[in-house]
Amino acid sequence: MMSLKELNNNSLSNVVLYTHNTIEDLINSLSFHNIIFTGEDIFIGIKNEFGVALTRIENIKYSNIKLNKIPVNSYFKMFLPKAPFKLYIDIFNIFNYIYKESGNELCINVYYNKSTKRFELDVIKQMITEAYVDYIFGKNENDKNYIRYLQIHSHNSMPANFSNEDNNDEKNSQFCFYGVIGNFSKNCSYIDVNYSFRIWNGIKFQKININDIFNWQGSTVSNSIKTKLDEIIKNVKIRPELSNLPQEFIDFNNNSIEKRQIDITTQLKFAEAKKFLQKKLELESYL
Repeated sequence: MMSLKELNNNSLSNVVLYTHNTIEDLINSLSFHNIIFTGEDIFIGIKNEFGVALTRIENIKYSNIKLNKIPVNSYFKMFLPKAPFKLYIDIFNIFNYIYKESGNELCINVYYNKSTKRFELDVIKQMITEAYVDYIFGKNENDKNYIRYLQIHSHNSMPANFSNEDNNDEKNSQFCFYGVIGNFSKNCSYIDVNYSFRIWNGIKFQKININDIFNWQGSTVSNSIKTKLDEIIKNVKIRPELSNLPQEFIDFNNNSIEKRQIDITTQLKFAEAKKFLQKKLELESYL
């Protein structure tokens, strides 16, 4: 009878039984393409230096009390850091230039350099048109020092929807992020276009949020502005509940009502509110 090891040695897919102690141990045991048997389901697992994706195969019933369970339908983890937001701006500027000068689409590959720990744009050789791009990969694609992080193309003035041709190109291809940017116009900025990102998880395309690809937190607030913001936050924190205050507060604030006419608890409430209004006036005069 053929052993599991012998079976895997003669197959493009690696069969894995989830007997590991943790999900991390399972991930460490995976090769590029995996069929994973768990306690209740069968998963497809894709893994390379970019990351790992585990996706449950739907409509296939499987149960084994000797195996551990994966309590989610899909799991994705990236092994690389997020790309800086500036990289997205650079990509937009390149696409925008092509659109303004020719009205055509363009494809860009983004690689992670393992030596420098930096991301690099690769504008590959390509034949561009208004509807599709025919390209040849550059030298980074087969260089072991580089990990393909993102392949992204523009859709000129069309919306950022993946086409059937995009699906065919990206399905069962290199495991990385795929993206498209569309709705370019003559005087657009990077906030005017729309975009869409995804991965191929071995079974289907899975949408990815742009915040999971680019680090938008690169900028910091200057100390002078931060001081002003802290003062604003401080004023918010001391603000009492001012909604539905009775008319007596107006009279109290204008000193047109004697304090003895209100109970001590209400007096304290009004006094705190008056203090807040004084702070508010000071802040308005400062601004």
